[in-house]
Amino acid sequence: MDSKLLIVLLILLANSLIAVLYVIWGLFFVPAANAARNNKKQPSLIEDEKEEDDADIEDEDAAAGAKDEDKYRRGRYVLRAIIIFFCPVAGLLYFGCSNLFHRIFFHKEVDLTAVIFSKDRIQQVMRSDLEQEINLASIEEAIAVSDYRNQRQLMMNVLRSDIKDSLGSISLALNSQDSETSHYAATALRDELGGFRSNVQKMYQALRRSEHNRVKRCCEMIEYMYPMLRQSVFPISEQRNYVNMMNELAGIIYEKDKTKLKPAYYEGLIEQLINLENYSEAQRWCDIAKAELAGQLVPYKCRLRLNYSTHNREQFFETMRELKASDIPIDNDTLEIFRIFN
Repeated sequence: MDSKLLIVLLILLANSLIAVLYVIWGLFFVPAANAARNNKKQPSLIEDEKEEDDADIEDEDAAAGAKDEDKYRRGRYVLRAIIIFFCPVAGLLYFGCSNLFHRIFFHKEVDLTAVIFSKDRIQQVMRSDLEQEINLASIEEAIAVSDYRNQRQLMMNVLRSDIKDSLGSISLALNSQDSETSHYAATALRDELGGFRSNVQKMYQALRRSEHNRVKRCCEMIEYMYPMLRQSVFPISEQRNYVNMMNELAGIIYEKDKTKLKPAYYEGLIEQLINLENYSEAQRWCDIAKAELAGQLVPYKCRLRLNYSTHNREQFFETMRELKASDIPIDNDTLEIFRIFN
């Protein structure tokens, strides 16, 4: 056999062997190495049910992305092996030189120390709109007039900002004669109330399923629910259900660890019970607040509100006299009550 033909056959045999080994390495050894590297990462501990749901979604998305990436990587190795097999020497030189040039001239470690991925750390400074700022009006006043153009502009300005604390005012726009304004208000309320209902249901179900951090979860639910309930944007039956749930949560906290019941919890719960005319429960919590929060203003404010709502004149003025005789500092609202009823 001619020596030149023998050399060519050896080159082709070596090239074919390299292509086969490259496919085996890319299809079996590389995925196994990546899986072993990913398994070294320790999963974070998740306490809240909401965080668990988010983590499950993130895991599913990551698994789908990893599957697509693995499929793309396998196809890339097969395609390169085919090129190496049908282009002896030239294919090896091409991929070898390109990989070498990439590592020498372009492969650098990325410095991410100055990169911020969290949106919470970003403070966007927007240019002030002087015309808008000098043209402010309350929603109640805007609805009272028939200037629909200004009503729509005002509603759009309100909806651009954080509306979580403005839902009570936005609900007034539902009575607007302008269908577009009422549509804006209805859409905003639907989204916010829908999110609130969903989150409360998830938190309550997680609370009933697990005894872990039960007091902490109750406190978090009360702090989440009260800012929405105080705006009175729900139908009366639904508002009553949420207030009863809030009452149940406060009872759990009082039974497990009553030191976790903050004065704001007492005040918010009693306020909502009075608004629903559940005076017996409000009186019970007033008595508890009087015993647990001795020397603080909140029990007196709650009793004044309850006695005023039930038209209990004697107890109202008796509470006022007790508060005057004490050394407890009062706030502006209580001072205004003194001025009116003196």
